[in-house]
Amino acid sequence: MSTIRLSGTSSGYYDLTVPAAAGTNSIDLSNLAVKNSSGQLGLGTNSPAYLLNLEQAVNQVPFLYIKNTGNDGCHNAITLESSTTADKNIGIRFINSGGVKGGIGYAQSGKIALYGNTDTNKGVNVNGNGHVTLPSQPYFYATGTATGTQLSTNPCPYNQTSSNIGGHYNTSNYTFTAPVDGRYLFTVSALNYPSASSSGEMYFSVNGGGYTALMRFHNIGSQQSITGSAIINLSANDTVKVIGSLYFYTSGGHGHFSGMLMG
Repeated sequence: MSTIRLSGTSSGYYDLTVPAAAGTNSIDLSNLAVKNSSGQLGLGTNSPAYLLNLEQAVNQVPFLYIKNTGNDGCHNAITLESSTTADKNIGIRFINSGGVKGGIGYAQSGKIALYGNTDTNKGVNVNGNGHVTLPSQPYFYATGTATGTQLSTNPCPYNQTSSNIGGHYNTSNYTFTAPVDGRYLFTVSALNYPSASSSGEMYFSVNGGGYTALMRFHNIGSQQSITGSAIINLSANDTVKVIGSLYFYTSGGHGHFSGMLMG
């Protein structure tokens, strides 16, 4: 066994000890960690910008590898801890040359969040009881103010919303615009006005086209609540609206048009 002693200028020393069977490894001084005057440590860089800054060109191999060689599990192999007692965010961000792309972390109030882009766009929240919510999932619930309105070639006038997550439903033209590709669930209801017409239909119109989930009624002699639903595959920027040819009430809670992204 051999030892090299590095002594301090005034006092103290460090010993570098090599075992007798040392193998053939070498120390490349150009690859040693660099610590700057601010106490920031760099591996693979001479200009660390963070407390620990790792840089290396990698291709489909682990950049950082941690292995538990024991016989038990290790649920806290990586631990992020904040020294403050206040309920503050703490997490991991994913960044490339285009900026922040997303992250995962603690999002206050006992929730773990997955998010895209900035941490205000939370996609999935998991609370301490394991309940999963999707706070940014596109969803709308629209109602109308019309009484005895004839529906023919124009969209049914569901002109107000109690919920419109993402703002994808337009209360001026009564149209939903899909923000992303996916499967969407739509529901619709209205109360017919029997003295004006005894038959008619309602349907979801996709991109101004023909019949999707057709609801047709004949010989309606009394007031009835008319309902329908459909799961529709949409591409981003596709539009959906309700077309009908009956007289309907949509006011006073008698009718609605709703939709949500299922996945």
